[in-house]
Amino acid sequence: MNLWLLAQVEPVWLAAIKGAELGFRVAIIEKGIIGGTCVNIGCIPSKTLIKMAKTKCIFEKQPFSAITAKSISFSWPKVLQQKDNLVNKLRKSKYKEVITSNENIILLRGTANFIDKQTIAVAGRKITAENALTNSNKVLDLTVLPQVIFTEPQVATIGVTE
Repeated sequence: MNLWLLAQVEPVWLAAIKGAELGFRVAIIEKGIIGGTCVNIGCIPSKTLIKMAKTKCIFEKQPFSAITAKSISFSWPKVLQQKDNLVNKLRKSKYKEVITSNENIILLRGTANFIDKQTIAVAGRKITAENALTNSNKVLDLTVLPQVIFTEPQVATIGVTE
């Protein structure tokens, strides 16, 4: 069975799951907090904070005289705690359970150093693996890499722009 090595970014988890479903052994290398960019510092925390702020603004600035409220309470520490609770819950359910429930997916802690085209060293272990693109006649095309800026409204691009 082949071993695929993947670096820690959000699509990696989808690729790891797909590779495992296809019968490959997949190694994910992570030196930091498990969860990828989306869960830890990207999509999830940003969208949560934006949604809370938007809800507060809508409540405070609603234009209808038929809707009244006595007061609004806002606690920045509670906002951060709720965001952190969501991030921690998703780390556990979305990532840790994927690793523990699938014997074809392993998590290696540390930083990978390439020894040659098929061998890396991670935390003192040498691992020989097949690149996912090997013998597939596919080229990694970064010109179609998507990008998003989490604002209200959101801004997104894909591909090469000026």
